[in-house]
Parts: sequence; C-alpha cells; structure tokens
Amino acid sequence: DAHLGSERTVLATPVLGTPLDELQSRVVPGRRPQLAPALKLALHISLVIALHASFCIGLARGGASALPVWACNKDYCDGTEAPAGQPICTRSRAGLGFYLLCCLYLLLSALQLKHGMPLIPTEHPLTGSAGLSRYYLHLAAMSFPFLWEMRTSLDWTVARTSLSLFEWLKLEDIYAGLVSVRATMAFKLRSPRGAQRTVETKLGTGALFVAAVLLLILGPMFVFSSANPISEANLVRSAQVRLTLRTPTGLFPLGATTRFNNDIELPLPLTSPVLSADCSGDKLQDRKSEKDCGYAYLLPLDANVDYQRVSFAEASDLVWGINPTALAELKAAVESSSAGVSLEAAVEWTRRLPVGGTTSVSLSRSVVLNSKQRREMAVALNASEPGARGRAVDVEIQVGGLFPKFVRLPAVAEQPARAIGDSVQMAWHTMQQLSVVLHSTNSSEYRDSQQWWALQQAKDDESPFGARKGRGLQVIVVADRLAGGTAGSHFFAGGVVAFYSVVVFGIARLVRSVLGGTRYQLVYDEMPHTRDVFDLCEAVAIARREGSLLREAQLYETILLLYRSPETLLQLTGRTLKRD
Repeated sequence: DAHLGSERTVLATPVLGTPLDELQSRVVPGRRPQLAPALKLALHISLVIALHASFCIGLARGGASALPVWACNKDYCDGTEAPAGQPICTRSRAGLGFYLLCCLYLLLSALQLKHGMPLIPTEHPLTGSAGLSRYYLHLAAMSFPFLWEMRTSLDWTVARTSLSLFEWLKLEDIYAGLVSVRATMAFKLRSPRGAQRTVETKLGTGALFVAAVLLLILGPMFVFSSANPISEANLVRSAQVRLTLRTPTGLFPLGATTRFNNDIELPLPLTSPVLSADCSGDKLQDRKSEKDCGYAYLLPLDANVDYQRVSFAEASDLVWGINPTALAELKAAVESSSAGVSLEAAVEWTRRLPVGGTTSVSLSRSVVLNSKQRREMAVALNASEPGARGRAVDVEIQVGGLFPKFVRLPAVAEQPARAIGDSVQMAWHTMQQLSVVLHSTNSSEYRDSQQWWALQQAKDDESPFGARKGRGLQVIVVADRLAGGTAGSHFFAGGVVAFYSVVVFGIARLVRSVLGGTRYQLVYDEMPHTRDVFDLCEAVAIARREGSLLREAQLYETILLLYRSPETLLQLTGRTLKRD
C-alpha cells in the first residue's frame, strides 16, 4: 500500500517488510575498509612528491629527467657556441602538457579524498539529477540506434541479478520513462498555471516543428533541382552507335561502333567556339550563313551541366554478314515502292554514376528512305550477292538529318535523352549531314571477301561544330550534373516519387504514431511527483549490489504491481503539480 506523508512517501509492502529509507540506510555504515583511505592518501602524497621532483630536476638538468620539459642539443653542451639564430634548448610542449594533466588528476584525486566516494555508484549518470542539460544528453544517447539496447544488454550480462533480460529491459524502460516525465514536469513548473505561452516558446517549438515538416516535404524537390549547390559531374565514359534498317517485315542490323576518335572523358571548356559562338536571327533565317553561325543560343545557361565531344569511328566494329534468305527479303522490301523502309541510328551512352539505378541512356533517330536512297541501297545490297562478292566496291547513301549534333542527358531517371534543336526550322543547322557506306574488299587481297558498313560525315561542316567529311558520327553531349553527388545517386536512385513514397511517407507515419498515441499514455506521462517511483527503481539497484537477489525480485514485482494499479500510482505520485 502507498501512503502520502508530509515530507516523503514511504513505500512498504507485506512481502518486503522494510521501508525504502531503511533499505538505503543499511548500505551506508561499516562496509568500506578503514585502511583504504589512509593508503590512498599516502599514495597521493607520494605521487605529488615524485611528480614535482621529476619536474624540478628536469628544469635544472635541461630535460635529462624522466619528465623532459626542455629538449637540448647535446652538441653544444660542452660550451661550443651555437650558430646565430639557432637555440640550444627548446621547450617541450608535450612534456609541459603532460605535467599539467598530471596536476589536474592530482587535484581531482585530492577533492575525492576530501569529500569521499559514494558506496553505491550512480546507476544512471546522465539522469541522476533533474537538470535539463543531462536530460538532453540522455535523449541524444537514446536516439542512437541500438545504443540503449546494447548498453542495457551488456549491463545485464555482467551483473549478478535474478531478473531475466526482458525483465531488466522492462525496468530500464520504466526508468527512462520516469526521466522524461520528470523533465516534462520541470518544464511545466517554469510557467504559471493559466499563463499565455511566450513568443519565444512558440518560435522554439511550434514554428520550429513547422519548419522541419516543410523542410522534409520541400527538401527533396530542392535536392533534385538545379538550384542544389552540391552536384557532381556525371560524364559519359563509353558509348555505342548502332545502324539498323527497319522494314515492315522486321529489323536488319547493319553494324555497331564502340570506338572513338577522341578522348570522351575530357569535358569541353565553356570558351570553346562551338559553345560560345552565337548566331543572330538574320543568320538563322539565311541558311547559307552556316560558317559564322554558332550554337550558344541552343545551349543551357546554367552551370549544372558539362559538355563532351563524342566522335565515333566511322567503320563498324564487325564485318557485315547476312544469309541469302534474309538478303532476298531485304532487297524485296527496298525495291518495293509500297513498303516503308527507314534507316535508324541509335546511340547509347554509359555514364559514371547511376541515375535511377542504371548508368545507360539512349537516343534513336530514323529517316524514311526516299526513292533515290532506295535505289542506292539496292545497289549496295546487290553488291552483297554471293556472285558479286570479290570486288572492291564502296557504295554510299547520303542520309541528311539522321542524327542531331547536340544531345542532352538528364540527371533524373524519368526523363529520356533528348535532342536539342531538332525542329524542322533549325534542322539545317542542328542536324548532321551523314552518309551510310558499304565497303567491300578485293578477294585477291584477303582469303575471303569482306564487307562492312560505315556511318560518316557526308560533307565538311563549316559551322563551329567542325565535323569533317569522311569522319564518323560526332555528338556534343550536354550532361546534367547529378545533384548530391555519389551519395545522392544511390540515396535518390528511385527518383523523387520513390523517395517521397518510402522516406517522407515513412517519417510522416512515424511522427503520427508518436504524436497520435499520447492519449494511451496519460496515466504514466502525467505523474506530477515521481520521486518515490525513482527511489523504488534505485532500490532495485541497491538490493542487487548488496547481493540480496530475493529482495531485488520483490522490489521489481512491487514496481510491476504499482504500474498495474493506476489508482495506487495516482496516490503515490500526487494528483496535481505543486507550484510555489
């Protein structure tokens, strides 16, 4: 049963038979050996004498003692003069710092001898008092994942106790809850009952909470936007261009190229003519002014992009081979006036950092072959007939506007690669004039006649783009920088939608569970005076240190009975908060 007294509540149970005050008083007298303080005092005096003797001898001998304070050059100890500006001895800051540290230790040890040490060490050093600073340190320690669980489990492992691990955890959880309640009540005592909350309190709690929620909601948008100052270049490391003939009956691959004519890992400087030269409206209207017409009007002005020039080799990596049946089908489609045949060029870029879980992004463009191009393609296919092989033949098919000069690679997975300036009005200036060439070798030079396709420039580009006739496909890549760098590429790998669905929604549910379930904890969160319950928890530790495991179990069971009886807990902790 619990009884409320004027000064202090004394909790006694028929099982225990001993009040809490008597339990605490029993552990004080006669347990510390009388010889221990005298031995510690003698050892302290000896340490003080030895330390200062060593320090003084070090000063007199110039660092020859066990505690060197001065470091001297032995070459000049015989009276030889040192060169001008070179000191013979220098002060050892490490030795002086060690001396001051020893003095601090001796001071604390002397204070410990003067005031004594408690027989029962503090069970919870961060929560031994109601100070807010210690309470905040306690909250910080509780916030670390698994720190409280590991510390509690280790304490149970090394302690001599009758409680199981889960009973120990339950008792520690009760104690942690009491610490929170005590801090809450101390905060309530700061303001008079019925007084209006100050502006400082509103700004420090409500406004700060709203700002944190807004930061959580709007923060990912800022991270994914170009306004994020933390970004990292996501340059192209490799690329591949594939040529394909598309007919109504299927696809016929002509070849692929993964070789380059330049180092694609080097970004273009912003002062490069292809990036800095502009083109006025009059020049854009006059399609003959390509030589002096730049591309600055097309390119983004922000600094969150990098430019790379990717120049592919013109020839395909592998020879071209096709079986007679497929060749006959392809020739029939090309020679037919009703079948639509198009030439498709697809480029796939591989970047260093993953965007949306992948490092590859591609862009494909196709052109429908006209009658002239069909005839030229038919000539090339006739050269691939088994009877026509063996002659050195180069068949060229010019295909204007097959692929753009500038391609932008996004930093967000939901957006594909896109061509820059591929409208019909600007196609003469922004699309490349390419040709597809079928090369055939002479059988007298090789054991077998070989054929391969090449994608190359049909003519010299007079603009600052600078492509030259006969060279391979050239593309200026505008690569968006990755917001957040390497860490952001993995943390936001799923994009904005995935981040909001998992992280933001998960945090919102966690906050709702914490703030929305407080009504179920009113009995334990609104205890005005928790001193007696604290004492019960400390009594369990005292009984454990005394070695009285039966008393430890009895006290633990008393705490459980107390928490199972809200009426008793109400009588023990009081009904209202006492204010001065």
